[in-house]
Amino acid sequence: MVSDAIIKGKAQGVTAPQAFAATQILEGRGEALHARLNSLSERGEFDDASLRRIANAALDMLREAHVALEDAHRQIGTQRARIEHLEAAATTDDLTGLANRRGFVEAFDRELDRTTRGLTKGGLLLMIDLDNFKLINDTYGHAAGDAALRLVAETLKGTIRRMDVAARLGGDEFVLLFSNADTMAAVDRAQQLAMRLNTLTLRWKGEKINVRASIGMRAYAAGDSVDTALHGADSSMYAIKAKRAARKEAKTERARA
Repeated sequence: MVSDAIIKGKAQGVTAPQAFAATQILEGRGEALHARLNSLSERGEFDDASLRRIANAALDMLREAHVALEDAHRQIGTQRARIEHLEAAATTDDLTGLANRRGFVEAFDRELDRTTRGLTKGGLLLMIDLDNFKLINDTYGHAAGDAALRLVAETLKGTIRRMDVAARLGGDEFVLLFSNADTMAAVDRAQQLAMRLNTLTLRWKGEKINVRASIGMRAYAAGDSVDTALHGADSSMYAIKAKRAARKEAKTERARA
């Protein structure tokens, strides 16, 4: 995890160390040149040769200042790129390439703020949990489990619009934000996603492994908080998971009868 101090410590106007040192040197040379001009003025020795030397020295200083500024510009660009890389790493899940919990919370916080200010109309939050992830891990190993997580992540990436957010919260738990969307239209999209997720097949070392998931939904609107929306979607997801388990158990009991 990237340290918060690294990211929060970034400055808007970064001064490259080498450029700062160069400007200090140029400042010292400028003061020396100014003193020399004063000395010549006091002695009345403004001959052509002296003026040419002073002009050449001034031109040299301008050239060095230009080089120093170009160097500073390059270094600032490099430092900004590094900061952007660190920020992305801090909010991205390494395994799947989706947003991580931190990235999702920050994005959802911004979306809720826009909704509260009337800039968006709310949307739908989906909580997704794999039903057979432990079985995949126990039967085929953790590498297969990781492959199943990546398969789900790719499915989510193929579902979202530019304004939506898909994230892996941890383990086999994912979350999907359909932002600025009519609830009914978003529910239709969620149902289509549920069908896709529950027909996924992972091909692993000659085996075909079914991947199944439960999805809970919770609409959000102005005035909601991240925690409230997440809790609602989570409760919905576990209720659906419990119903599926009950149906499976009832089916098993009927088969035994």
